[in-house]
Amino acid sequence: AVLRKLAQVELCMLRRVAMPKSRGPSQRAGRLAAHMARGTPPTAPSTTALVPHGWLRSFPTPETDQHLAWMGMKDTLGQDMFLIGPPGAARRRLAMQYCESVGREAEYCVVTRDTLEADLKQRKELTADGNSKRSVYVDAAPVRAAIHGRILILDGIEKAERNVLPTINNLLENREMSLDDGRFLMPAKRYDELAEELGPSVLAGRGLVRVSPDFRVIALGLPVPPFRGNPLDPPLRSRFQCRVVWPPSLPVSPGGLSEKLQTLVEAVAATEGMPHLSSDAAYRLAQLMGAAGQHLVPEDARPSVAQALRMVYPVAQLSKAMSRPASEDALQGLLNHLRLLGEDSSVSLESVRAAQDGNAELHFSSGSSVSVLPGKQGAVGTSVEGTLVKTPHVEGLLAGLARAWSCGHDVCLVGPAGSGKSAIVREWAAQLGYGVPGGPGLEFMFLVKDMIARELVQRRVTDPLGNTMWVETGVISAARNGSLLVLDGIHRLPPETLAALAPLLADRMLHLGLGNDSRGELELLVPSARRPPLPAGYEEGIGGVLVSEVHPAFRVIALAEPPSPSNPWLTEEVAGYFSFLNVEEVGSADISHIVATLCPQIAHLAPDLIGIADEIQLMDNGAACPLSLRRLLRVCRAAEASQTPQLRIQEDLKRQLLLDFMPQQDRKPLSKLIDQRIPREIPASNEPIAVEVANGIVHIGSVSLAVGKPENPELVPAVAFVPIQRHLRVLEMLVGAFARGERYFLLLGPQGVGKNRITDYMLSVLNLEREYMQLHRDSTVQSMTTTPTINQGQLVWEDSPMVRAAVAGRVCVLDEADKAPLEVVVVLKSLVEDGQMCLPDGRRLMRETPPGPVDSNVIQIHPNFRLIALANKPGFPFLGNDLVRECGDVFDTYPIDNPDIASELQLLEAIGPDVPKSALLRLVRAFAELRVAQDEARLNYPYSTRELIAIVRHLQRYPDQSISSALLNVLGFDHWDANVAKLLVHTFKKYGIGVEELLPSHLRSKDGRPDDYNSASVWDRALWEMKNAVKLSQVFSLPNPELTSTWTLSESKQVKAVMSDKYSGRVAILDPPSSEALQDWNFTRSKEFSELLQSFKLPIASHNRVVASTASADGGFYFLLDRSAAILAVRDPLSPSLDAGEVKLMPHSGLPFFGGFGREEEPAVMHHGQPLSFTRPTMSFAAGYLVVVMPVDNALVLIRDPLAVPRGEGPEAEVIRMELPSQGGNWPWKSQQATPADRFVLVPSDPKSQASGLEGGLPVFRPENCVCLVSPGRKQLTQIDVEHRVSRTVALPAGVRAVSMSPIVDQGAVEGLEVFVTGDSATRQSTVVRLPCAWDKQSGDTVDLQNVETGASAVASQWNDTTMEFLDTATPSFGSSVVMTGAGDVAVSSLLGPATGENGASLTVRERVPEAQIALGSGALSLCRPVVGRSGGRFAEWVDLKKQMVAQLPIDSSEEDLGEVVRILRYKDPVDDMPSVAVVFATGQIVCLQLDGEALASALRSYMELRGLGEMLPKRGQAPEDARDLIKRVEEQATSARQEAERRRQEFQRETDREATSPKEGDHDDKEHVGGNKWAGGTGGADTAGLGGKGGPYRLDKGFDVHQISDEAKKNISKEALEAARKMGQEALKKKLEEIEMGARDWDLYSRLRAGVESHINALRQVLQSADAKQQERVWVKGMEGELDDSRIVDAIAGETHVFRRRADPAASNVMMHPKRISFVFDVSASMYRFNGLDGRLTRTLECALLMMEALKGIEHKYVYEISGHSGESHHHPFVEFGNPPKNEKEQLAVLQRMYAMSQYCMSGDNTLLALREASSRVVSSGAADDYFVFAFSDANLSQYGIRTEAVSKALTHNPQVCPSFFLIASFEDEAKRLVESLPAGRAVLAMDLRNLPNQMKAIFQSSVLRQG
Repeated sequence: AVLRKLAQVELCMLRRVAMPKSRGPSQRAGRLAAHMARGTPPTAPSTTALVPHGWLRSFPTPETDQHLAWMGMKDTLGQDMFLIGPPGAARRRLAMQYCESVGREAEYCVVTRDTLEADLKQRKELTADGNSKRSVYVDAAPVRAAIHGRILILDGIEKAERNVLPTINNLLENREMSLDDGRFLMPAKRYDELAEELGPSVLAGRGLVRVSPDFRVIALGLPVPPFRGNPLDPPLRSRFQCRVVWPPSLPVSPGGLSEKLQTLVEAVAATEGMPHLSSDAAYRLAQLMGAAGQHLVPEDARPSVAQALRMVYPVAQLSKAMSRPASEDALQGLLNHLRLLGEDSSVSLESVRAAQDGNAELHFSSGSSVSVLPGKQGAVGTSVEGTLVKTPHVEGLLAGLARAWSCGHDVCLVGPAGSGKSAIVREWAAQLGYGVPGGPGLEFMFLVKDMIARELVQRRVTDPLGNTMWVETGVISAARNGSLLVLDGIHRLPPETLAALAPLLADRMLHLGLGNDSRGELELLVPSARRPPLPAGYEEGIGGVLVSEVHPAFRVIALAEPPSPSNPWLTEEVAGYFSFLNVEEVGSADISHIVATLCPQIAHLAPDLIGIADEIQLMDNGAACPLSLRRLLRVCRAAEASQTPQLRIQEDLKRQLLLDFMPQQDRKPLSKLIDQRIPREIPASNEPIAVEVANGIVHIGSVSLAVGKPENPELVPAVAFVPIQRHLRVLEMLVGAFARGERYFLLLGPQGVGKNRITDYMLSVLNLEREYMQLHRDSTVQSMTTTPTINQGQLVWEDSPMVRAAVAGRVCVLDEADKAPLEVVVVLKSLVEDGQMCLPDGRRLMRETPPGPVDSNVIQIHPNFRLIALANKPGFPFLGNDLVRECGDVFDTYPIDNPDIASELQLLEAIGPDVPKSALLRLVRAFAELRVAQDEARLNYPYSTRELIAIVRHLQRYPDQSISSALLNVLGFDHWDANVAKLLVHTFKKYGIGVEELLPSHLRSKDGRPDDYNSASVWDRALWEMKNAVKLSQVFSLPNPELTSTWTLSESKQVKAVMSDKYSGRVAILDPPSSEALQDWNFTRSKEFSELLQSFKLPIASHNRVVASTASADGGFYFLLDRSAAILAVRDPLSPSLDAGEVKLMPHSGLPFFGGFGREEEPAVMHHGQPLSFTRPTMSFAAGYLVVVMPVDNALVLIRDPLAVPRGEGPEAEVIRMELPSQGGNWPWKSQQATPADRFVLVPSDPKSQASGLEGGLPVFRPENCVCLVSPGRKQLTQIDVEHRVSRTVALPAGVRAVSMSPIVDQGAVEGLEVFVTGDSATRQSTVVRLPCAWDKQSGDTVDLQNVETGASAVASQWNDTTMEFLDTATPSFGSSVVMTGAGDVAVSSLLGPATGENGASLTVRERVPEAQIALGSGALSLCRPVVGRSGGRFAEWVDLKKQMVAQLPIDSSEEDLGEVVRILRYKDPVDDMPSVAVVFATGQIVCLQLDGEALASALRSYMELRGLGEMLPKRGQAPEDARDLIKRVEEQATSARQEAERRRQEFQRETDREATSPKEGDHDDKEHVGGNKWAGGTGGADTAGLGGKGGPYRLDKGFDVHQISDEAKKNISKEALEAARKMGQEALKKKLEEIEMGARDWDLYSRLRAGVESHINALRQVLQSADAKQQERVWVKGMEGELDDSRIVDAIAGETHVFRRRADPAASNVMMHPKRISFVFDVSASMYRFNGLDGRLTRTLECALLMMEALKGIEHKYVYEISGHSGESHHHPFVEFGNPPKNEKEQLAVLQRMYAMSQYCMSGDNTLLALREASSRVVSSGAADDYFVFAFSDANLSQYGIRTEAVSKALTHNPQVCPSFFLIASFEDEAKRLVESLPAGRAVLAMDLRNLPNQMKAIFQSSVLRQG
């Protein structure tokens, strides 16, 4: 169709060429004059300066004579004209030509969106009259034209807002207008009649003014539609005669290039859907190609036609703005058809040189040159050093600028932020002699959104006498002086405002009002060629009109960011103003060149940086800040100054990209990308950062800076600051940036994280003066720079703190920078990037002033000036402006999040030194969890450190207050949100803190505490806790001990160990472990206190079993599973770590466990009463490695500790597999199948030995780095140093039956390892082996051996096959604890010390404890085991030898079969830092206990202090060491205090509640009622439907506050009333179901589905509502408050009060232009039904659909959605259509039932790809929208049908207007995970758990908003 149309156009062109040539301008003028002679000739012009001149000869076109003839006819008839046509200057030029041809004066008025009534009638001015001032009215152009008989040209009619142009309706129709000064314009005929009757003087006295009969109006406008604007008001339209003005044709040479170009122009116009190509752009195209009759660009330097067309017709950018993606392809087709396609010219600009005639010569690389006018403020050919690296792309841009300059075109550089536009302009200005920024030759004008059209050219001020006057802006001064005008940020201006400059840009013409200036009322700016001839002596003007010339060297360069559908600033009209050059993102080669030039020391890292930038761009998730050139160079400069550049690059990249604030799904791939590209270096020092001031120098960590010398010390902030490491690290980076010369900083973070504190402390330490500004939603450009005030009748401008800081060299702190309107904050970009800022009063701040005389209005910025902006992090819930994306890259950005747990704990300890550390740790952990909940959209409010500080200060000041009461001061805001309150209560409950007062009483759990518990006295609460909440174990006494035997120690001897060479193994690198959550974690001390500390369940399948476990010293638990051979690593859930409670899973697929696990029974080595089997693996921990020995394979596996990697970061897991030696083999180990005699057993290490305390001590065989293995068959013991990869082997005198290890401690330092080996039953001999640390391998081959022999006794003879095993620290001679194990039984024994000499001791039997396992307390042996009581309950049982007792504690678990006890692990509780044990069951259930009496007493003390009962506790130095003794002391003290208070107690009787009688609905009046039993919807009453009362038939919520009666009052109701209420409620439910035709069975089904998602509905609804919140921007309204409106200065001086403006909510109809449109696409294929029983995928799909429908209920006006499905039968099953959502529960259920049935009965197959593509097309075609989304939900069953990842990715990105997301809700094995990793980041989302769905949706909406930006 396009080609057919093109053929028609070509035919028309052939006909047009054959037509006779048009008459010239003189002929046209003569014919027009003859035509006009037939009518009444116009009056001779009184102001010849207003008669256009030079227009006829400047723009001759063949079509002009016809238009002029028509206009003459209309003028003769006295009719006003409307010239309508496509964008371009043709209509304006035609109007000027007509005025010139008939010699008429022209009043030109540009109409913009900001045009007001005053611009069309009169504007009030102020003039001094002696000592007083009076207001005068100055006529506007329409009034002047009407009075003087001129032609009024109204340009841009379609841009005026509604109800503005009706101001002139009566003037157009009847030539009448009432003026504000009291005059009245009257038509000439009526005036003349009255003048004859009354006389002119009488009429003048009455204020009547004659409208000249020669007055005419020529309106210029665009057709709306198809072009942008407001349609004409019918009354206005009817008053005009219309003339369509088509663009003039190009001058054509038959057969030449010009003919092809004209054909191309006409073909573009004829192609449907193509943006309009204006006549101005077409003429510029002809100029560039030398086809306009002028050869402006040398032929060998001309661009190709396609290249030139892109300059004048930016179709790619227009297509984005107008959402016409096919335009580029259509244009390419036209060029190809016309054979105009060719290679782009590679000619570059070689140099710029000064010519002898004073011009500048542009020399091209082709050898040709062209002469252009230079600027007059600098030397031609000068280059700006250090600002621009000339890459090939920059060279091409400079060549494009040279071509445009040769043709006299203004230029617009379009490119993303940070692409170098400003640097290119500065370089170009310097080369052409325009000088540097700040000089008169280069005018930078930074544009903001709130600018009005007049502010572009003039601003209003008062002179010293108080007269108002208009002062020109930089635009006018640049035009006068021949400067280069840079319009920075035209993308921020509406096109209707930029139109004010259209005549200046196109024709170098502008009419300026002068107000009450004594020189005249109007100034005309024109080029010299169109300057009207003036009489002698009137060089400046005549008749009140000044005439000024536009300097021929005047040029304009506009800077803009690319347009988008959300900001379509580039219209077809704006495209005609400039020639466009596209400044692209810096390419890979350019980055390498720039980095190598500016940062040569790190040039080798450029490829990695390029790779990161490219990957970020390919991710296309919108969440990551683009890695602009500014950010990249800032990172490189910092790295060059660092000792560890790679580490610094890693840190700075993550900081500049705000990695910590990105959604989790986007953060992980980006973090992994950076870690892969930039290898991590080891920091030079890990020493804590400290702040020191010495000799006038501040030292913060590794950086130093001189202390300032303030002139105003009162401006130096003084702040209380706690130096935590997280904040000191930020300080170190900030001060380092200060030292490097950085000037502008942006600190981002949530509220309360210390941004202000860090800033003020830094300024305090550096002794720098501070100016502070608080920005807010009503901040304006004026308030941030200079504010106008009225002082004694004069307008005075007061500097803001920022301006004062810039002048005086202070530091300006802009707080809450994200709260100010974005159009206000972006003015900082001019100051930060360009080093200059124009102030509203006409002054200009300049970083560097040019040499020579400086204008008095230029103020140099002090070199010490710094700017620090503080802002909240982007996104919900802060809802600030998009500061980071708009201008964030011009700042050095520092994200500051809440401190890590350790730093936050350090901070709180400093604030509350008397608050128990355990309480602080619980608070810190709970708040950390709340922040995770907020990140996952389960909470809206981001709880910060600020709230924690407030709580701790309260507890510090009032120690008798409970922590719960202090928390309620912060959490009380959430009392009325039941879902949030439940989450808060649940979170704090896990940490032993009860805040159930947040919940309504009917939702509070019954913990047994009385209702008046919180109001009771401290002693009553203490007694209640001791009697009801403290539930220690049941205790039984042991019998007296008996003497059993004696034993003898031999002399110690030294033996040589066999040393190994340094060994190596096979190393494998695995992917980082996956993360899962613990199941059923319960901190049991939230409501009561016992030895039971916590319990949790590992997330393992029921068929899996734990076969081995171990613990590390820093709170890590590790478990090995048998069936899957996977390793689980768990950080103690109570640990102060971000990953606490997180399970890291290392799957079996990557672990080298080749031999499997044996099941056969074999003799075992005993360890702490636990058998270590030869067929089962054993685990230990050493040197940061998890060590696993597989006895069947004789393999030892080292696994890098997965818990050592920071959460969400870090390298892949490292795994090393080695093989143990065969019989008689030497190191290195040989690989062969192990025989039973060869097998080794790993002896688990004691966590005590993992912290040696040897600071820089002996390096080899340190216990924390070693593991020990024993081989009974070989009779040897091997110690392996895991860190140094060496070992030593000791021969044993006998076989091994049992083994124990303990560290050798000397004066607090661990100096070796002591191993006690019990021989087999045949020898009855045991051995003590001491393995000392060594300085090196050679000195470590000597060890000590000592034999132990036991004697027989009568009691000992009862034990057959006894084995002795040492369990505790120290040697046997110092009294270790020992256990004797027999067949099936354990004898609990103890060494009482030497009895028969130096080498003897006695063993005493305590009690038999069958099948026990052993755990150690502090200094006392404890045996622990699970037992089943007589009643079937499960208990933990342990023996305390020190107290001679056995204790039992019930264990509550949901598991019916806990299985065997795999291991009892010893560790320290991180909350109270006390020894604890973890009982590991085979089923994965972990039970943690505190058995030590001292630890238990300390924990009980913390428990009491948390509840504000600290005053009932004895002082810490006087506290008993046992918990039971402490309980007695507390009871005694509380009882005593209670008795003392009994004498003063008074009792008060409370009034009883109302009785419930019979239920009823109640009367309705929709008012609030409390109590009573009459009104429906009341609260706290009885009988009626409402809330908070009793006896009503059902609940009824009318939105009022709920007054809840007590639970006891609710129970006080008769059975009859209760039954009647129940029946009435059932009847109401039945009625409700009948209304929606829903049966009871349907209701049950619906309720079950809704129950699965009920807790997530509110969270998702909040996310959906917040995604729209930024649409509701406020607008300016005028009134009596706000800031002074500069347009009403005169009124203010005159005493009027309504001269202020403020921001307010817009009218309701303007809140939201279009809704968001969403297509939900669900997989309802056969696989969903087939595998629903396996993993519940179909149920999850239905729940997800219901979640969406419920969350969108009530906000359908903001979100229009459809729900469809796809199956093997069809790609589209409609369930809900756009605009027709389900109205009630029945319709929702019907949707779900159809989805279920479709999955049940459809045929197998897959239509996923087609469904995705069609959904994208469907949602876009459904109507106009704020944004389009496609959310597809499916399983990952795609590989079965051969669907490749590339096809899925292509289907998702089918339509660029749509934001698609693919939610995978089920998977076979890890197919879903692989699919997510292979698709572009953010496109596919794992949604196996619906709890995460709100957070995932939130991230998608955020990414969409960022992508639009």
